[in-house]
Amino acid sequence: MRYLFLVLVLIPFFVFPTLAQSQSLRELQFACAVFPPFNTDNKEEPGITQEVLAAALKTVNRSVKFHTFPFKRALEITKYGKVDALCGCSYTAERENSFHYSDMLGILHQGIFVSSNYSGKKIRTLKDLGDIQVGTVRGYATERELEKLGMKVMSFVDSKQLALMLLTGRIDAIYAYKNVILYELKKLNSKTKFAYYNLSSQPYYTCISKAITNPYALLRDLNQGLRVVRSNGIYQGIWNKYSSQE
Repeated sequence: MRYLFLVLVLIPFFVFPTLAQSQSLRELQFACAVFPPFNTDNKEEPGITQEVLAAALKTVNRSVKFHTFPFKRALEITKYGKVDALCGCSYTAERENSFHYSDMLGILHQGIFVSSNYSGKKIRTLKDLGDIQVGTVRGYATERELEKLGMKVMSFVDSKQLALMLLTGRIDAIYAYKNVILYELKKLNSKTKFAYYNLSSQPYYTCISKAITNPYALLRDLNQGLRVVRSNGIYQGIWNKYSSQE
């Protein structure tokens, strides 16, 4: 009887860790907002963020499925734990109530691209452009920023059209995210070099929902994987893949 009791006591110690481990290795679900080249809806080239995350999680034997939503929707469903994490997000103090921030995924650079015939002074602020007409994407915060300063603005439907207007000389300067324009220029097979003046830089992260079971385990695994892909060159290789010039 004593031996039977000992066996019954020990069984949970052998069974439950296995069950817990099985749960922890389930396929992860991440929500992403389309924002080329960081997140795209192209399965062949899913974007910098998705490729980095998939590679990082693979090093710790985790698989992930990415789902595309408008940003506000992606943020909401992640907040309430409908998915495990939001692919990419910037830091705000308010979001700390709902999310754990991963280690930094990268930096978003925002600035001015100018054509080869630009002869003005070095650009340190938007006002340094003077009365030059500046292109940007319609509806973006960059458009509102330019308009607030009273600058001459020409707005375009998307980043692809914006890059094309710069490439064809239809406009002398554009205000945009650096890697977004580099990606569009690469897709246009452009070999033309443009001067770029960086005006602001902001780190971005993966936001892990605090509403899921054991978010700390996912945070630990993801950060470990990110360290691995940074050290073995995979991380930089992915970034290089989506850029045409630096």
